[in-house]
Amino acid sequence: VHTGPMRIAMITHGDDGGFWSIVRNGAEDAAATLPEVTLDYQGSAGDAKLQSEMIKAALNQGADALAVSAPDIGAISSALAEAEAAGIPIITLNSGSDLLEQMPNVITHVGQSERVAGVGAGEKLAEGGSKKALCILHEENNIGLQERCAGAAEGMGESGAELVNVQVTGKADPRSTALEIGAAMEAQSPDAVLTLDPDIAMAALKEVTSRDATLATFDLSPDVLDEVAAGTIEFAVDQQPYLQGY
Repeated sequence: VHTGPMRIAMITHGDDGGFWSIVRNGAEDAAATLPEVTLDYQGSAGDAKLQSEMIKAALNQGADALAVSAPDIGAISSALAEAEAAGIPIITLNSGSDLLEQMPNVITHVGQSERVAGVGAGEKLAEGGSKKALCILHEENNIGLQERCAGAAEGMGESGAELVNVQVTGKADPRSTALEIGAAMEAQSPDAVLTLDPDIAMAALKEVTSRDATLATFDLSPDVLDEVAAGTIEFAVDQQPYLQGY
């Protein structure tokens, strides 16, 4: 059992956008209530190789515990193995729940079941009358995003509706992403679009609404909440980013 001052490294694949900035705020607020805890938060902006390097650097700098998101477990496996060998406890958050059964030093997971949440989103779209939706994947090799789309396809399929995955550039280039979504809509003629991030939802908003299609998303931001209130975004799936960080 660790006693005395503790240095916790929270290393995520996040950026400083509408979701991950809230996760960080929650983590920093929690650390501020714990006088012997020092928090080192870093996000790799979706770069799994960089995230692995950040984890290894945190271990070398004396981290006593890790909190890690793991959308691409294979890419950070060597860093996690170093933590296991050193007996460093790990909490996964947001993604990487499979590690709970794979690594003895992973003590818990904080986050939603992406598959179950996806099923719920798909069912909600189908209940609203959607017959064909696009699921927008904004990161490659992100297991959590893939699970969301797979769940949404399952949920829509219960009513005989269809969901098609579309890979886009992502948050690094919102304009290109918006154009890619518009092109996919022209080619596929969906009546709904499901995004997996609030910033992607806002990037897609004009392309979707100009075609009289329904837009729904995973995760909240102030902008998304405003659009839900205005009726331009049908719904958002909230996974409580502040509490995940906290």
